[in-house]
Amino acid sequence: FINDRVAAETYLSAVAPEVAEFRAALYEREARVAYRPGDVLLYRHDTWHRGTPLKQGARRLAHNMTFRVAAAEWVSTLHPGWAWSAYRESQFLERWIGRASVLQRCVMGFPAPGNAYWNPETLAAVTARYGVFGFDPAPYALDS
Repeated sequence: FINDRVAAETYLSAVAPEVAEFRAALYEREARVAYRPGDVLLYRHDTWHRGTPLKQGARRLAHNMTFRVAAAEWVSTLHPGWAWSAYRESQFLERWIGRASVLQRCVMGFPAPGNAYWNPETLAAVTARYGVFGFDPAPYALDS
């Protein structure tokens, strides 16, 4: 994470010139947002965004949420940072999911027991991924 445009673009120019070139074109279309402290910014997932550099001693609070229609339970409501943590050596997210209650999983976007998502194939796939971390498939089984 680099919280400085010049440093970030210099880095990308060295390691991924094609990305740096693409981003340069995006900067040409940049529009600053007028805001007041306490305002909320809502944007789509396909919006390229960045915050201005933070001043020494300042902080920026962000709460990243995904809204979806209720029936689309397969749409992730997780912030990508949590999703990416599944690929970290600690496997924090997978361990958490394996030990979470059914209610906790539902809050995080898992389809509830009895949802049409659950069938023998999806249950086997979820168990294969999270079973080693303590996931109990019984509440999601079709005969429960």
